[in-house]
Amino acid sequence: MSNRKSKPIPFNLTNKRDIKLLEYAEKQDIAFASYIKNLIEKDMVKQAEQVENIEKNYKTKIDEVELKNMLKKVLKELSIDKADEEIKTTNTQKSSIKSLLKNLNK
Repeated sequence: MSNRKSKPIPFNLTNKRDIKLLEYAEKQDIAFASYIKNLIEKDMVKQAEQVENIEKNYKTKIDEVELKNMLKKVLKELSIDKADEEIKTTNTQKSSIKSLLKNLNK
């Protein structure tokens, strides 16, 4: 049994797109199979980064919601009139509040 698996890639020599792709790939300073493996690897890394960014953005959004809820609770406990209204914060205010909360947790 062989330790290798080959996947041929057909190119239609009457199709302009296929011709362009084949000519471009053949001009690379690397073996065709290695070039294809590199492309697959780059695509895998790109997809992993996209998933990571989506997860990070989702986590950030959850943090903002949690922060607003915590602030509403604190304001209610302090009996401040605007506690039930929507809390709107600027990015600078968000950063300041997050920094304050981190320092409180130390």
